Formats: sequence, structure tokens, C-alpha cells
Amino acid sequence: MLEKIALIRHLYHKGFSKQDIINLFRFTDWLMFLPEKEDDLFWEQVSVFEKEGKMQYITSVERIGYKRGYKTGVQSVLARQIAKKFNSQPDMELPKLEKLSPDDFPELGEQILDFESLEALHEWVEQRVAQKQEDN
Repeated sequence: MLEKIALIRHLYHKGFSKQDIINLFRFTDWLMFLPEKEDDLFWEQVSVFEKEGKMQYITSVERIGYKRGYKTGVQSVLARQIAKKFNSQPDMELPKLEKLSPDDFPELGEQILDFESLEALHEWVEQRVAQKQEDN
């Protein structure tokens, strides 16, 4: 997380345009994926920069919209991969994936290849959801 903050801070200090900063945010989010808790801390740091008047490029509304779009995009890709592997329909898989946290997506993306059946994958999702509920 510290590397990502340092990179973004450096970009702001170099005087990039608003659109360049937004594009670079997208790229760094893709390149340097952070678990949800660390991502929240990262955005808190960006908010501090914005409040100091040093960074006025990404509003909280843009950040929330971006985060929602990212989650939806990843869910869509995973649903298509699952459907292709198990001869299912992506729209049948999306409701199950919507229950997951964005922190679960990288692991699921890696494990899709290891599941022997669609039922085993669904069981993994349900176990993850139940575990998150227990933790809260």
C-alpha cells in the first residue's frame, strides 16, 4: 500500500492533468490491487491529500463509482469464466458472486481452474460468505 501511495503522490507532484491522473489511477488500481481494508486506507490517504489542497482530482463520488464499477467488472469476468468452464450461464453465476467481497476475487480467479464441479465452486462461495458473516 505504501508503494501505491508514494506513486500517486509523486504523480500529483509532477503536475499531471486531471484526466491523466484519473487514467493513472485506473492503471495503478489494475496493476497494484489491494485487499479491501488496505484499499480503504489508501483512499483515506488520498482524501487527506485532497483536503490539504494538494490533490483535487478524484472526488469521493468518483472513487465510490470507480470501486463499484471495478467490482461489477471483476464479477462479470469471473461469471463468464465459470460459465465457460462448467457450461453454465453467466447470469446464473452473478447472484452468487455478488455475495463475495472484492477481497475474495483474486483467490477465486486462481481457484476456478482447480474446481472439479460447479457445485464445488458454489460450495466454496457459500463457505466464504458464511465465514465473512461469522467474522462480522
